[in-house]
Amino acid sequence: MSAATGSDRLDVAPAAALVGELAVPGTSRSRTARCCSGDRGQDDEVSGFGANADTLATLAAVEALGARVERLDEGGTRLRVHGCGLRGLRVPEGVIDVRNAGTLMRLLPGLLVGQSGSFTLDGDESIRRRPVDRVAMPLR
Repeated sequence: MSAATGSDRLDVAPAAALVGELAVPGTSRSRTARCCSGDRGQDDEVSGFGANADTLATLAAVEALGARVERLDEGGTRLRVHGCGLRGLRVPEGVIDVRNAGTLMRLLPGLLVGQSGSFTLDGDESIRRRPVDRVAMPLR
């Protein structure tokens, strides 16, 4: 890649090869791992957990459903999820608050549809305006 001298133009040429390592931020994979681990009948260990508002909302939701989450290091990047088994998630005492986590709002119904009981998902004002029909319709 080279920048043209004296202009706003940027010339980009194809690279011969890409070499190196890439560490994917732990946000989406952290949420997915949390959702998938809660209903397993065994412990799952996750490293590289990316703590942010969305992933912490997911941890809180999974814990509300009965899975126990153990923090294995001071930084909170390594976790062990003690799952409840395929049909072992429990109905929480209240609403499951997804806060503003759109991915959680789309993943969690697929996990809950196979459980016994009634579950209510809610979140902040922004999440309430987002469409959920593309998730809800196939699950009905």
